[in-house]
Amino acid sequence: DSCEYVRGLVEQNFKDFIERALMQYDIDKYPVGVVGGFGYANRHILEKVAKPYGIRFSTIIPAPIEGLVEYHLGRK
Repeated sequence: DSCEYVRGLVEQNFKDFIERALMQYDIDKYPVGVVGGFGYANRHILEKVAKPYGIRFSTIIPAPIEGLVEYHLGRK
């Protein structure tokens, strides 16, 4: 099934990103923020893949404007 194939590609690429980029940092000390449509649309896959690595997320949002508005309104 093509959906399963694509899901597998997404999972593998998230794993590769975690291992190559995020694991260089103190992941257990700091939560990760995700900004962007792809990460947001696939957040359920990202959260599942990240769990065994002990990764916590501070936020997963589709676009940076949401966080910028909150910041400038003094809510964060």
